[in-house]
Amino acid sequence: MKVMQINSHYNSGGAGKIVAYLHRQLLAHGVESRVAYGRGNKVAEAGVTRIGSEAQNQLDAALTRVTGIAGFHSRAATRQLVRLLAAEKPDVLHLHGLHGYYLHYGILFDYINANNLPCVWTFHDCLAFTAQCGYPYDCNRYVNGCHDCPLKRDYPATYGPDFSAWMWKKKKALFTATENKIIVSPCEWMTGMARGSFMGKYPCVTVNNGIDTEGTFRYRGQSACREALGLDGDGKIALAVAYGAENPRKGVKFVLQAARDLPGITFVIIGCNEKLRAETAGMDNVIARGFTVDQEELARFYGAADVFLLPSLAENYATAAVEALACGTPVVGFHVGGIPEQAQDIFGETVPVGDQAACEHALSAWCRRDTNKAAIAAVIREKNAMQVMFAQYYELYGSLCG
Repeated sequence: MKVMQINSHYNSGGAGKIVAYLHRQLLAHGVESRVAYGRGNKVAEAGVTRIGSEAQNQLDAALTRVTGIAGFHSRAATRQLVRLLAAEKPDVLHLHGLHGYYLHYGILFDYINANNLPCVWTFHDCLAFTAQCGYPYDCNRYVNGCHDCPLKRDYPATYGPDFSAWMWKKKKALFTATENKIIVSPCEWMTGMARGSFMGKYPCVTVNNGIDTEGTFRYRGQSACREALGLDGDGKIALAVAYGAENPRKGVKFVLQAARDLPGITFVIIGCNEKLRAETAGMDNVIARGFTVDQEELARFYGAADVFLLPSLAENYATAAVEALACGTPVVGFHVGGIPEQAQDIFGETVPVGDQAACEHALSAWCRRDTNKAAIAAVIREKNAMQVMFAQYYELYGSLCG
């Protein structure tokens, strides 16, 4: 069996890390594995190929904004990918994030459809079945046909004419032309969305995202984590991450407001850019940290906190939430997407979307709660271990090779 994965990134971001893990595990199990990706630095790893270039990515992004059409540029990079597919001849193609200004859907799927390639397709967001938005919020046009898109300015932003009706029809025709696909989503919410879309003609299953629950994201003891990081051993600490802070969907403004309203809680914010650092400079109860690539340090911050605050206005199955829980820290967030599946019972709580007061009330309550962190971490170790995720994907690959 030969498996080839396609994603925007390799070994960076939630999906990129999953791609890298699956690739390495497939090789370790004696399976031929290849990966093609279109964004980020080139890596010197066997079987991994970076297609296109940064200049081509930038051109694609510019054309997307000007023309109003997303996903139908990057012809040269996609032809390079098709040549790679023709040379490798995989038995199963595992698709991940195909957006990101690096692919031409038409060229790729013309090849997939002409060769009837079996596909496992993991939906890390909604872009496979909407015209152009990653999350449609309360818009349901994607069910019967996108048009007059209210989210044109969201990623991938377009400023030209509205081509949402054309893109939806084109994607439906390209993506559903063959029968041998399995659609995977990391949470039941996204699986339900997929079933309600034109991709619902295929089997739609849920495979929770996996993380490293043995080496990195594990229970270390809250006191030990605070001591290692030089944090107050007795005070209440809420942790939040600010990656993508410029995106309103991430809800960083709710974190800042909570910090203003709850001076008795220390807010540690990881991934602050210069603008956010400046904004929090006068706030005595905020520790603004920059971006970190040290996963061990990040895991200690998770373990040191009383609560992980996740105020996203739209979310699939948040990797950061899984990481926090694996370190024993409960999650408080809004009741959107897959977050309610993650933050429930002993694992945390969700509140109505955008309700600042309810969010702060829940945050305060969970900070005061006597949480059994070791018990939380133990459940996540059984549910979200990378090995568990790999076993499920391996079974799906085998079913398509059948």
